[in-house]
Amino acid sequence: MKRSQFMGAVGRAAFGLGASAQLSGLRSEGAVAATEKIKIGQIGAAHAHASGKIATIRVALIEVQGERRRQFVVCGDQGAIDIRPLEPPKILLALSRPRGGFKSGYQEVNLPPLAGRYDGDCLDLARIIRGEKAPSFGPAHDLGVHEAVLRASGLPPRAGE
Repeated sequence: MKRSQFMGAVGRAAFGLGASAQLSGLRSEGAVAATEKIKIGQIGAAHAHASGKIATIRVALIEVQGERRRQFVVCGDQGAIDIRPLEPPKILLALSRPRGGFKSGYQEVNLPPLAGRYDGDCLDLARIIRGEKAPSFGPAHDLGVHEAVLRASGLPPRAGE
């Protein structure tokens, strides 16, 4: 199973649980996110509220041994899904009633092995190097990504700014 398929399945499952907020696109739903900026290396939280929906995003990049408890949790009024650790993922699913082939209550969900995190990227790079394909992104995209990271870090994207 590819990582993108895995996360897509998690997202679909979350909304089947009656999840309290969409995981992305909160602004498009009319929610107003906290204006506090979370800089790289900080610990922070952001909350969004709209029509009774709430989402909390916590970042702990400087937590001692934080990688050991990295997790992704979605809670709704009909169930919850807890992925911990993220790699390799282990899923604990809680449902208020049976659905989708799962029983009510808590249960572990077995996953097929995931491909290596960077396998696809390395194979893609090899095809580019061999001239079998053009890069998916050009220099303008790369520059934009680096500028965004610098801005998020509170640094000017260009010298002298």
